Amino acid sequence: MTATFEHEGTGSPFVGRAAELLEIAASVEAAISRRPRLLWVEGAAGSGKTTLLRRAVDAFPEGLVKVRALADELAIAVPYELVGQLGAGDCDSPFAASQRLLETWSRLQERGPVVIVIEDVHWADSFSVAALISAVKRLDQDRVVVIVTSRAPPDEGWDRLVRDEEHCRRLVLASFGTDEVLALASQAGIELNQRQAERLRHHTGGHPIWVRTLLKELTARELQAPDGELPAPRSLASAVTAHLASLPPPARDLAAALAVINQEVTLTVVGRVAGNASPIEALESLQATGFVRRRSGQPGALVEFSHPLYRQAVYEDLSPTRRRDFHRSAARVLTPDRVLAHRVAAADGVDDALANELVEAATLESAAGAVAVAARNLLWASSVSGSSDRAEDLLLQAALALIDSNQVDEAARLRQRLERCRDTQARSLTLGLIDWDLGLAASAERWLLRSVNNNEPSGDAPMLARGWAQLAELYAIEGRSDQAVQAARRALSGATPGTPAERLGWMHLATGEAMMRGGPAGLEELDQRLPADPGQVDPSDLDMLVTRANIEYYSVRTAQARADLEAILTMVRRGRPPVQLARCHYLMAAILTNTGEWDDAVVHARTAVSVADGDRMVWVRSQCHAALATLFAYRGEWDDAGSQIDRAKELAAGTDNLEAAATALVAAASLARARDQPGAVVRSLEGLPTSVPMLSGLYFWPTLVSALVDEGRLDEANKQIESLSQAAASRRIDLQARLTYLHARLAAAAGQPDRAAELFETAVATFGPDDPYLDRAILHHSYGRMLSARGDRRRAVDHLRSARNLLALVGALPFTERVDADLAQVGIRGGERPASRSSIDLTDRERDVATLVARGLTNPEVAAQLYVSRKAVEYHLGNIYGKLGISGRRDLRDLKLPA
Repeated sequence: MTATFEHEGTGSPFVGRAAELLEIAASVEAAISRRPRLLWVEGAAGSGKTTLLRRAVDAFPEGLVKVRALADELAIAVPYELVGQLGAGDCDSPFAASQRLLETWSRLQERGPVVIVIEDVHWADSFSVAALISAVKRLDQDRVVVIVTSRAPPDEGWDRLVRDEEHCRRLVLASFGTDEVLALASQAGIELNQRQAERLRHHTGGHPIWVRTLLKELTARELQAPDGELPAPRSLASAVTAHLASLPPPARDLAAALAVINQEVTLTVVGRVAGNASPIEALESLQATGFVRRRSGQPGALVEFSHPLYRQAVYEDLSPTRRRDFHRSAARVLTPDRVLAHRVAAADGVDDALANELVEAATLESAAGAVAVAARNLLWASSVSGSSDRAEDLLLQAALALIDSNQVDEAARLRQRLERCRDTQARSLTLGLIDWDLGLAASAERWLLRSVNNNEPSGDAPMLARGWAQLAELYAIEGRSDQAVQAARRALSGATPGTPAERLGWMHLATGEAMMRGGPAGLEELDQRLPADPGQVDPSDLDMLVTRANIEYYSVRTAQARADLEAILTMVRRGRPPVQLARCHYLMAAILTNTGEWDDAVVHARTAVSVADGDRMVWVRSQCHAALATLFAYRGEWDDAGSQIDRAKELAAGTDNLEAAATALVAAASLARARDQPGAVVRSLEGLPTSVPMLSGLYFWPTLVSALVDEGRLDEANKQIESLSQAAASRRIDLQARLTYLHARLAAAAGQPDRAAELFETAVATFGPDDPYLDRAILHHSYGRMLSARGDRRRAVDHLRSARNLLALVGALPFTERVDADLAQVGIRGGERPASRSSIDLTDRERDVATLVARGLTNPEVAAQLYVSRKAVEYHLGNIYGKLGISGRRDLRDLKLPA
């Protein structure tokens, strides 16, 4: 269930923050106008974040749907705890949770614009943070504003969003100035002059909650004294404890119990922890201080501190024995999910019985898939274990569990403690995994080799397999294919079926073999593990299926790669995203470009670009932009193509990844090809054959040969054809139809028309579904042009018209214009000119929505495919109908959109 944000007065006067209130109001207005926003509100504890939001909520216009979630310090290791409050807790990946959030926010928008308030995100579990970031990034024309509060600046995950000034605002709450202090004093009934107010501001550092506390604690005479130090305590903690000291013991006990519980609970529960069967009178005394509030109008009389600083002051003032006793009491009273935390807090030394319970709980949590919670329990068990060796072993188990739950940053914070552990296989593996995730490849390799070469007599076989599997990945990514294969085989020899080490072993065995002996060799390895029918692949093997699709694409097995990718994306829409989601969309865009489904290819290329920002394998971002650039180029969208190529080159330059650099060059060649600039094509591609890896579909090479022929460099073209033929044979790739076409072009250019005609006919007959659509169209164009030059007008027209029909169907405007010019040479009008993409003012997103709806997809299906909300699709569809002058989706299906 989604929690509704309900405002309650704090009893504190509100002063200042006028600019911040205006900024919040502007963000809400933007969201109402379908310009979704993220508002990051940052400030130290006590700076007034919560008070500011409550005041802002009071001023929100009528009709807004307000939702609130609060991160809990005690639940920081509980996966999806925070987004669970927003209706997305029952998920097995951050991506799935983000899609659930978008659907929930779509439903809420049925009632009006939505304000999502997420407080204390610095305490949020990492899974919820990843889901929230993904969901906020996917907001598109939604009437949603997400307001996040944090004591800390945005970390790496949030930072990119926060720096997007078009869609985000960052408010950093500064200290109060003298004027605000004067206003607060006046509202408290104390008249101060400028000098007195400045003294109070200086004494408190302008910290809002400190100012309010001292105005409450000190008399007017003390505050108005002309000289000397203020007699009040110099810290909030001492002010709070001094005030509590004057209360009756039951009220002090109630405050202590609430500080130990550290969450909003019913008064009855607090009373039980405090040992007070009738706590209402104690609560009245405590409420009078302003430190504690009781939620009005709520069943069960929920009680909490009015600010975390008050709770912290009370908790830190408790003596160790008193704190221990209250934690023990809490462990007897609270729900089971909180008991262990309080028992650990109450432990005042070694407690092996508690350590055993924590290990048992960790085992159960891990079996249930809650690996992050298991890691927390193992850390606690390590802290109370009486044996130093066992404590180290539990610490290492905890670190590995953190890594397994994608909390490598948390594991890295344990590094100094891990390095002090005994030299064991587990220690080396853990440090190697941490360094690999941090990008420290050389250090990671040293640690991983140390883990697999450890000579412990009781060496752990699964751990050994994991070390070898991770080394296989390292070697594969660094291009050390023979070592990748050896490491993968070592991993598979000891890995348990179905474990991550076993899957990683198969993936990198296949990749390594493909890198050494060509794609088909890698596919033969995967054939031993994966069913041929992608629909029969277990969802847990999804990343292996991505590996197979990738190798199939580079083996020029287009139909098989497409079937695998379609199965992958179906699983994604069911909430099972692979590690390389951006690559899946990039590959699908490349395949659909080859099959002539360019509208759908554009959708996938744009989707690839939009999701690539969060991809761990950053080099794929260049390929995504290159795929989109190629499509823009082929359709004559020169400016769009150029900007995408520039971005692809910029991203490729930031990595040492050969594939990224090559795809950027191929995209530049595609633009030159579309512009009919063969010299520029050659300049872009001529260096690639010298460095082409074995795992390559050689897609660029026929374009290079054709450009050499167009440039009149026939000897070079002939040599390149021979090299291409040898390269295809060594990789077991079938390029025979394209090689025949290239020989035909060479023969025509060399003045051998009869030989050329024979080869052209053979090429036309043998071009198959795995050969690129554009090449098939250009084959007809080239043959038609040669026939026209020979005076065979009838056959020339047939092939030129075939070329034109193929090109016009996909909107290949620059190529179509060249065919039209050749048709005009033989006295034939080419036909209706294909419309430009810009001839109808649809935005990119509207065009994507229109393409998918025209295919028959429902609004939820379109939203799932584009990873946006259903409400965004509905909005775009309304705009599409208006711009195209149609009334419904049936008209859209019947309408031929400009390419």
